[in-house]
Amino acid sequence: MLQSQEFDIIVIDESFPQLETGAESLIGSHAGTAMPIYVNLSLYGVQRVVSDVSRGLQRLVGERLASMRAAENLLRNELCGQGTAILLKSELALREVHFLRVLR
Repeated sequence: MLQSQEFDIIVIDESFPQLETGAESLIGSHAGTAMPIYVNLSLYGVQRVVSDVSRGLQRLVGERLASMRAAENLLRNELCGQGTAILLKSELALREVHFLRVLR
């Protein structure tokens, strides 16, 4: 399912990496952008698992919002820099045209 669909979170039993050799690389190679949440299914009840998953989703949403804001700021700065460069070049070109007219 990990290869055919995209997930936000993957809930993994804490014992899985200890029992399966190469589990970390298996999870990493198939999880995509999903955030792994490790729980101890032998000790945790349903409420604890739900609580951990809810906190993980909140953390994921916060991280995505922060990433989007950072990308937006980067793009805004890039566009402002390019806009300023265009304005400066236009102003210099207008000055040059004006200077050439004065010389005539």
